[in-house]
Amino acid sequence: MNREPKSLQDAIVYFSNPDNCISYLAAKRWPNGVICPICGSEKVSAFNPTRKTWKCSKHHSKREFSVKVGRSRRRFRYRFG
Repeated sequence: MNREPKSLQDAIVYFSNPDNCISYLAAKRWPNGVICPICGSEKVSAFNPTRKTWKCSKHHSKREFSVKVGRSRRRFRYRFG
């Protein structure tokens, strides 16, 4: 990531490219390098651009992971009206 977008227009242009989104999220989530979200291992393979994933060097059922795996995402329901 070269620089963080400073305005909404910059963000819209920058994040319109999926590769920019992944690199931005990975840099924010793992500032010291990619870590397996399942086992915590720092030994992961290089990024696979075709599948947009990394692969953990340890052998477990969920070796392949993306930047979105292991994040808590809460869904809130809003009532309008």
